[in-house]
Amino acid sequence: MAERLGVRSLNQGLSIISGLARGVDTAAHRGVINAKGRTVGVMAREWMKSTPRENKRLAEQILALGGTLISEFAVGTPPTPQNFPIGIRIISGMSVGVLVVEAAEYSGTRITARCASNKVATSSLCRAT
Repeated sequence: MAERLGVRSLNQGLSIISGLARGVDTAAHRGVINAKGRTVGVMAREWMKSTPRENKRLAEQILALGGTLISEFAVGTPPTPQNFPIGIRIISGMSVGVLVVEAAEYSGTRITARCASNKVATSSLCRAT
């Protein structure tokens, strides 16, 4: 479903912006890539390394098709738990809307949706509670 929604978003002139996480994020980006579209990955570590490792090829494909990889972190920054809300703040701040395909009770997806629904993307709002 996420892959199909990625393609449909592209066909509507929208783009996929995510943290390149396993599962739904990966599938949505793959849908856009298969349709030769542009997409954006926001990472909770240095931009030269994808998170998780199995998405390294996905990150390369995003760049090859003119997409973007974004990170606020310097080279050598590990993907620590406190970094993820910063990426979530960027994702919700860049987005005109957030589509949740699936979310665990305590997940980054729910934090992203909360940030987007508040229309104010600050680190304090994005902290998991």
